Amino acid sequence: MSNGLVLFLQQIINGLRVGAYTLAFMVPMLAGAGLPVWLAVVPAIFICAAVGVTSEQLAYKPVRKKGTKMSSLITAIAMSLFLENLAQVLF
Repeated sequence: MSNGLVLFLQQIINGLRVGAYTLAFMVPMLAGAGLPVWLAVVPAIFICAAVGVTSEQLAYKPVRKKGTKMSSLITAIAMSLFLENLAQVLF
């Protein structure tokens, strides 16, 4: 497999992981605030999209312009660890 394909697949997996964390933590929190569960999914989707766009703009885009493929891989791992730890601290 080429390095580009591996990086692409890893970014998709990281994106799915962020989405799963967002849904797993935001839906119960919003449901506890009085929203029905089916309606709590909608803001969780928008929050997940905002997290994805923000991490893309702050972390991945600058590295893609100036860095190497290895630095892109390291950035993806670092963002994954950061988001996991942030979710543990917040929830």
